[in-house]
Amino acid sequence: MRIRLLTAFASVSLLLGGCAGVQTGQQQIDTSQSSLYKSTNVIQSLASLSYADSKPILTQLFAMDASATVLQDEGTRRFVKGFRLPDDQQAFSISLGSYRVGTIDDPAIFYPEVWLLDSNFRIVRRVAPDTFSYRSKLNGSGLFGTIFFNAENANEKYMVITSREPELAELKRSQDNITSAAVVAVPIPAGVIFWSVPVGSNTKPIPMRALGTGNIEISIATYKPSKIGAQ
Repeated sequence: MRIRLLTAFASVSLLLGGCAGVQTGQQQIDTSQSSLYKSTNVIQSLASLSYADSKPILTQLFAMDASATVLQDEGTRRFVKGFRLPDDQQAFSISLGSYRVGTIDDPAIFYPEVWLLDSNFRIVRRVAPDTFSYRSKLNGSGLFGTIFFNAENANEKYMVITSREPELAELKRSQDNITSAAVVAVPIPAGVIFWSVPVGSNTKPIPMRALGTGNIEISIATYKPSKIGAQ
């Protein structure tokens, strides 16, 4: 019994020690702001941004961090990432996700702002902020949304991902379900059996701070639009 207790104590201590290295939302913001204003990879216009090819079907993961390009416009600095949209005119969609960071009590997240540009690098469409909603996935929790493109968007040639300015971001709340199992002793005629019963609880809904950096994923898929009422 003593060995079991010591083992359990060591396991708990290890878990608590592992949490000590996690930055709070405010610490993440401080690091992000420092990186933003120290960066020397700065452009003055979207025409100078490097645009990566978007790859259909494949999920692309990238970090919007100190290595990203900084756009400086009228005294405002922000990290930006550019993608070249598919050349063909078939309908497609882009799913974009931004993962939450920080701690349960002090979460933060990169609130995506997406611009669609024409061939002259002019913004012709801004994706509405309410396109993204908070959800939990196998890889983590965060903001996820899908942007649709069809023949009406033929003039959109490039996509730029950046962060919403903190004062404009409508702070969404994070809430997760924490599940575990409780062992219950069930008496039976032959003795006692132990049964594992799933239990769980929801964390408190806490507004997520607006962060200028983050972990982003995008994926592209084609689809066939159908008219309302069509069979």
